[in-house]
Amino acid sequence: MTDLIDRDRVQSSGDFDVSDGYVNLLGAENRSNGFGQNIMQSAFYPLIYRPWRALGTRVLLGQSVASERALARELLDLKPGDTVLDVACGPGNFTEWYGGVVGPEGLAVGLDLSTTMLGQAVAATRHDNVAYLRGDALDLPFADGTFDSASCFLALFLMPDPMQAVHELMRVIRPGGHVAIMAPTTGPIGLFLQRPGVFEAVSGVKFVGRKQLRDALTGNDLTITKTRHVGQVTYIGAVK
Repeated sequence: MTDLIDRDRVQSSGDFDVSDGYVNLLGAENRSNGFGQNIMQSAFYPLIYRPWRALGTRVLLGQSVASERALARELLDLKPGDTVLDVACGPGNFTEWYGGVVGPEGLAVGLDLSTTMLGQAVAATRHDNVAYLRGDALDLPFADGTFDSASCFLALFLMPDPMQAVHELMRVIRPGGHVAIMAPTTGPIGLFLQRPGVFEAVSGVKFVGRKQLRDALTGNDLTITKTRHVGQVTYIGAVK
């Protein structure tokens, strides 16, 4: 995985820090834009994230883990031998599964900001073709066109600039590559929450609109392949 990192972008010519089982490109720097990211970087929440995420998917979205994975595979058009990036990977729920799908000739890379999430990801991962790194989703440490596909599930709303994260996803996939995004999007409640104010200032949460997300993809010459709305959540896939 380290061979994929663009050293010019990360301004590094030496060895990377892999002492915790993942490549740490941010050192000891603690980055947070509000309460939402503080939870993700806490010591406790990463311990319960996997079962909590599965329960939330079932109760709130009416989907099983298996059905959501099947949708992700369809949106990303994953095949054996592919190289896939999972941005805001958390404890590696999807990243590890991607590794099984792309097989030993492929590579699944998970990127996250949280050291505690990445610690859980490293501990839980069993595939040799899965690797993790700590980096910034708004400035991915890879050259243009590095990956066959890239995903970001349930994390855009925690980022200070969600559309910049979408732009970075699109940048690092090759022509013909696929992007898959799952994000809370603005309906009647979201339209209120999307407006800057006290809620955003305290939580760091920024909701995106469905049209905003779709236009960001098509405006960068990607073609939408599938869209599914489940309540306030949107799943969307596109090809470059």
